[in-house]
Amino acid sequence: LDGNHLLLLGVEGIRRKPLSKKFKSVTGMIGLIFFILLGVSVILLDLARLFGW
Repeated sequence: LDGNHLLLLGVEGIRRKPLSKKFKSVTGMIGLIFFILLGVSVILLDLARLFGW
């Protein structure tokens, strides 16, 4: 289990009813996009530092 699954299980436990598959899919996609953007920004910052931009 990753953080997304743990968070969604916690929300389901509080609500006491399951979340829709579409909602789970959308939150997973948002998390994936976040980590891709984070990786790209780190690479760009490293390149900027390397080349003195």
